[in-house]
Amino acid sequence: MPSSSAETVGPFSFGERLGLLFEVQIAFLSATSVLCVIIWVLRSISISAKHGYDYKPLSHPIGLQFMSLLVFDLIQSTGAIFHIPWIARGHIDETLTCTLQGMFQHIGEVGVAMTTTMIAIHTFLAVAFNIELRTLYAQLIVTIGFAMGARADLPSIYGDTGFWCWIRDDFYPERVAFGYMWIWIAGLTSLLSYGCMALIVRGNLVFVNGLPKFQRRHHRNMLMSSRNSAMVWKMLFYPAIYLACITPISIFRFMSFSGVHVPDAGTFFSSCLSPASGFFNSLLFAFTRPSLSPQAALEKTTLSSDTGSMSDGAPLNKSWSPV
Repeated sequence: MPSSSAETVGPFSFGERLGLLFEVQIAFLSATSVLCVIIWVLRSISISAKHGYDYKPLSHPIGLQFMSLLVFDLIQSTGAIFHIPWIARGHIDETLTCTLQGMFQHIGEVGVAMTTTMIAIHTFLAVAFNIELRTLYAQLIVTIGFAMGARADLPSIYGDTGFWCWIRDDFYPERVAFGYMWIWIAGLTSLLSYGCMALIVRGNLVFVNGLPKFQRRHHRNMLMSSRNSAMVWKMLFYPAIYLACITPISIFRFMSFSGVHVPDAGTFFSSCLSPASGFFNSLLFAFTRPSLSPQAALEKTTLSSDTGSMSDGAPLNKSWSPV
């Protein structure tokens, strides 16, 4: 989570504590939602294994990316929950708790940004060129993880930034390179990728020999099934929600960089949107991936049981996709 607009002096006021408390409530809602989805998926895997289905949603790149997004959302929400001791005390103590909050918020927000970027790129390549990335995602995570770890080993990088703990003002280059930059890259990549996908589904954009070609008259892309077209339209909600979460905080950051005073109300409003992304992503994950439902697994089990088995009594070769 980006730092607050200014360092606070003295104990928090009632209004400041109330703003932090509101963010904690949103973080609890988000963390609970993410945990429910994770349990939902794990139960689906358990049901599938019990009845003989080869159901491995995490073996597919896009499934792994979506689950990674939820895990980073959970980490980010946990960082916001660390506000509780500051609310109780009325001030921030730069102890181990402060360092942990800075780490959770930093890793969570950068992880969400990186995963959002990879989902956007992966989905665009799959829709436009029928290409799946199976190694780039892991390579990117490992590379950036090592780069972040090289800076995170400094014990003083995290500290009091006003209303919470994050990267200190003394480490401004690190704030941009390992924080804000990834958030803005994710927002821009999502906007461009999903915007192009919307044009592809409408038939306004086609790729000929790898080159884009625009068409004024639009008609539905006949190479794409109605089911896949509907799924792409649903996935457009992901960049919309991410942009809605990062735009206010980006505006206030640019204002702060320009020397413009940012009111506390704006700081708390924008900071509440970051942990809320986990709640919205959980709803969208269930909405765009309905076959992850344990009920869907059970229905498929019942259907296959009713259709019979092989002549030697062995179960049917049962396999189903989470997409």
